[in-house]
Amino acid sequence: MTSPSEVLASIAEQQPDVYKLGKTFGNPCLKLVSTNKVPVMAREASIVLKLPQETINMLLKEEGNRMYIPMTGKPMKEWLEVPDTYAHRWEALIGEATAFIQTS
Repeated sequence: MTSPSEVLASIAEQQPDVYKLGKTFGNPCLKLVSTNKVPVMAREASIVLKLPQETINMLLKEEGNRMYIPMTGKPMKEWLEVPDTYAHRWEALIGEATAFIQTS
């Protein structure tokens, strides 16, 4: 199975006009070339995405998805952690996260 950071690297390589690799909270991430905003970061066996609350509410109904909680212990608003169980959906979710941060 491809690791989350390898997925992000592949997307950055395929779409260099949209994404560049970076780090946030010490984790590999994709940053938008145009704004430097971060739609997604990689964790051990999951990705963490900035998504609209409606999408988060829907995805939280699926087993394994959870709000992203950094070391502070408080869930970050609009950030959802999606495990590799759903890796087949990561690219679509990254697209949705990108669209969301481009309009926010």
